[in-house]
Amino acid sequence: MDDLKILDFAVIFRNIIDVGKPTWENRKRILEEIEPVTVKEDELFTSMNRVSETVCSLSKKQMLRFELPEIEVLDLPKLYYLSDRLIIEKFEKNNRHTIQVYPSLHRSGTLTCNFHFRVEENCSVEETIHLIRINLRTLIIKIPSEFIPYVDTFECKDEKTRLVKSDNGEVYLLTTLKNYTSNVIRPLLRHLWCKTIQTEISLFRCVSSTLVQLYKTSPEYSSVDELVSNYANELLAIGTMHKTYQKSATASEHFTNDLSSDEELGVFTFGLSDLLIFDNTYEDVTKAIQERKKLKDFYSAVMYNTMHYGILFEWLYLEKFIIDRYNRLLSRAIAGENTSPSQMLLLQKQSMQDLIMYTAGITPYPSREEFLEKARLAHRVPELQEKLEKKRDLATDYVIQEYTLRTNKAIQLVNIFVSATAAFGLMEVILSISQQPTSKMFWGGITFALFIGVLLFLSVSSKIILSKNRR
Repeated sequence: MDDLKILDFAVIFRNIIDVGKPTWENRKRILEEIEPVTVKEDELFTSMNRVSETVCSLSKKQMLRFELPEIEVLDLPKLYYLSDRLIIEKFEKNNRHTIQVYPSLHRSGTLTCNFHFRVEENCSVEETIHLIRINLRTLIIKIPSEFIPYVDTFECKDEKTRLVKSDNGEVYLLTTLKNYTSNVIRPLLRHLWCKTIQTEISLFRCVSSTLVQLYKTSPEYSSVDELVSNYANELLAIGTMHKTYQKSATASEHFTNDLSSDEELGVFTFGLSDLLIFDNTYEDVTKAIQERKKLKDFYSAVMYNTMHYGILFEWLYLEKFIIDRYNRLLSRAIAGENTSPSQMLLLQKQSMQDLIMYTAGITPYPSREEFLEKARLAHRVPELQEKLEKKRDLATDYVIQEYTLRTNKAIQLVNIFVSATAAFGLMEVILSISQQPTSKMFWGGITFALFIGVLLFLSVSSKIILSKNRR
């Protein structure tokens, strides 16, 4: 059997972060505020956005997509040992990769940065895996000119992100694509959305997933099943991004669950990485779509075809991210000392609002809905939802107990106040009995002193109760 060669493939890196909950009512304003750093939408973006709105009917109301400037990256080993001058020289002299950036903002404040990276070369399996893992390595990234006026907003304080400026005003960054998302894109967008997003970031971690798309292989195969049966080990290594692969008799078991509903391609998921494989009808199918949709660029037709699955995967990872975020927030709130019942109720309400779309249905197409359900089971999303429901139950118990405690304390204060009122009534009776002016002045002073004393007692009691509730 000949060695497998990958002639044409693409990788979509999805880095998911929290940017803070935006004011969602005026979506047009959200896009206007980031116009200085966005670029004119190309055909590839337009075709993907069209698929998103067609396949996922909730996208128009729940999601905003836009295009950021593409970035040039240089992938070399041991970059941190180079001086700033050598970094600039190597970037100018070596061949670079171009990566397109297509973020999508969900109304929950979750931002998914989709980095598109395509390779048309005759690559071995090892070379393909090396290129696919580019999202994990430190790169030299040339900052787009649109971003340079906002360099001061970048978060380059840690050792993993290093800023380099050239004499001609160009800016380079030594970092990973994951840190580029967290340390450049997130603070930059938050700076521009300062009027739209006024909440703090609730989750600082960045979650990454990868979609690998194999278009052409050598040798070619008329069906995905035949390709998998002959090269299961190689395809598994590519799909899981393992640096090396070993021959294993069990590798084919990972391909028994094909999530695709189309004959010309197979779709497989491996945790945080997914693999999409075309058979030898790739060019014919793509050209037919290109003619039918009147697309100028061949690759736009490719993405139009494959993003029916890519968009649904994006929604799947979005759901997992939101569930994880509220699991953490509810745990933090339940264990916190100063969490009020109103804060807990607000947190529960927000979690239900951000996840209600998954119960309403993401897509109107039965085949795509079936795909999403299979993918959710493969990623064990129902188990994550069950954990979140348990946290919500604990939060509800917390609110009930807090309200019960505060009600009991309030009743005690009411009893004290009623007792004080009764004492004032007694003083009034005594004063009405006594007719002498000196007695009136004496008892009037006593009554005033008692009144001030009760007020002080109530004030001190309320402070003690509040301090105990906080503890």
